[in-house]
Amino acid sequence: EQRLLLAGPAQVVSIATPNPHCAAGEGTVPCASILWTIRDEDTNHDGVLDYKDAQTLYISDHSAKTLVRLSPKGFTTLDWVWSSRSHEILLTVRRVTAADGSIREHGGDEILAVNTLSPTEAVDVVAPDLAQPLRKTLKSR
Repeated sequence: EQRLLLAGPAQVVSIATPNPHCAAGEGTVPCASILWTIRDEDTNHDGVLDYKDAQTLYISDHSAKTLVRLSPKGFTTLDWVWSSRSHEILLTVRRVTAADGSIREHGGDEILAVNTLSPTEAVDVVAPDLAQPLRKTLKSR
């Protein structure tokens, strides 16, 4: 079967698939899921989808029929980690600059979470005083 993954132009940056032993908590992706990092919006308005534009994290089933956006609009996904115990994906994101749509090179990172059992757009769940220790954990993966 062939069909469009998205309704418009996009650039697939990476695809992550489950470890064969994901049911035992191994690997970085939930069982029966594919995690997609995609550039699907010209966030800096230069007419080109490239490394200067925001990256969006999506999740789908193995057939990619149910592609669900996890990263909120207006953010670029920097990193993510899946917890098999909590069934959550923690995302490190950075806000896209409103004025020109560019992405700052440093600072302003936020941590969002989404439950993979019923995936929707990720939400902010980290108090500011807990953000720094969690960033260290995400970077050490």
